[in-house]
Amino acid sequence: MTQVREARLSHLGSVTLGKMIQSTGADGSVDLPYVRAAHIQPMGRWHEATPKTMPFSPVEARDLDIRRDDVLVVEGGAGFGRAFRVAADMPGWGYQNSIVRIRPKAGRADGRFLAYALQSALDTGRIALETSVATIPHFTAEKVSAFRVPAPALRVQSAVADFLDRETAKIDALIAKQEALTRSVLEHRDAVILGLITGGKGPAKREASGVDWIGDMPEHWETRPLRHVLASVETGVWGSDPAVEGEGTPCARVADFDRERLQVTDPIPTLREVSVEDVRRRGLRRGDLLIERSGGTQANPVGFVVSFESDTEAVCSNFISRLRLQDGMNHRYWLYAFYAARLTRITEKWTKQTTGIQNLDFGGFSSEHFPCPPSSEQDEIVAEIDQLMSSTGAQLQRQRSLGQLLVERRAALITAAVTGRLDVTTYGKAG
Repeated sequence: MTQVREARLSHLGSVTLGKMIQSTGADGSVDLPYVRAAHIQPMGRWHEATPKTMPFSPVEARDLDIRRDDVLVVEGGAGFGRAFRVAADMPGWGYQNSIVRIRPKAGRADGRFLAYALQSALDTGRIALETSVATIPHFTAEKVSAFRVPAPALRVQSAVADFLDRETAKIDALIAKQEALTRSVLEHRDAVILGLITGGKGPAKREASGVDWIGDMPEHWETRPLRHVLASVETGVWGSDPAVEGEGTPCARVADFDRERLQVTDPIPTLREVSVEDVRRRGLRRGDLLIERSGGTQANPVGFVVSFESDTEAVCSNFISRLRLQDGMNHRYWLYAFYAARLTRITEKWTKQTTGIQNLDFGGFSSEHFPCPPSSEQDEIVAEIDQLMSSTGAQLQRQRSLGQLLVERRAALITAAVTGRLDVTTYGKAG
């Protein structure tokens, strides 16, 4: 094993924190797009996030530019420590203060090697040790400057980077294939669910439903406004902090939604102090449907519905409403009906944005018509979809396990190469 010396990143490159977000600038400023944490994803990937701009003065535009071989590091938050090496100049761009830029010094560092070294340090937990705090972790410019990474001779750095560029590209292609397979499985599952909810299992004479998202449906079915199948709608409660740590009533939050299996189940980690009356009136029971009414994100808008699959005495938060169905309705059929309707983006026309938070106009949404087959057919459709969900879940688990092995292989290869434990000049060669 080759012993590789280490050096501070400030020795290998100039380290500069980005600009604090500002809505207005001084005279002579110009609005420029800027790199932010959302652009930099795991494994050094670049994400084409929605562009945002802010004013940069001429000096800021000059000093906070982005050039080929720069390494951009996420400073704080959930993605702290992620690193991206810039492959080509980005004229007319700046970067905000959620990003730390490392500009390699000529003759001392290859930006690709530095990015790989930082990926290794993140994967092995070294960066987490440097940013360990009680609240939000920050890999500040000062910490980045002082952080030590392997620092072999420049020619060795470039050889390691060339090797890792080739080998990680092969692994990344396999990872991309697994991700594409996962998307394909989910798309097939969703298409089958939508077809069953709007058309049933077997052949049947069809007629126009009169509802755009349903289309033609079996002629013996009917459509009903959502409000006509609900027995009750109850908004959740947030309560207060428990007086004693570890005690309180479990409170299901949107973060607890399993969006793939469409359920909330044990454990429910959040405990809140909730009155006996609220537990009585707003308590959950197995089979209740929970809909997110407030919150949401661009990727996951409000209106998502899951089934409560637990016998634990619990409530849901005030961002969620509990839905109970009238007698004769199969709660799992309606769970899947909500999911099918969401696939057609039906909830979006009832979503309102206020002060950065999405809110579902449930009164308007409950006027939407849904397919309502006889109860025996609801049961048959549920059995079919439940089986589909089970087989799809097992297939996805296998694919993700393989994907995780590839990610771990990639991380191990990078660490071995940048630390000198792997001789990149002989790797894979016979003899």
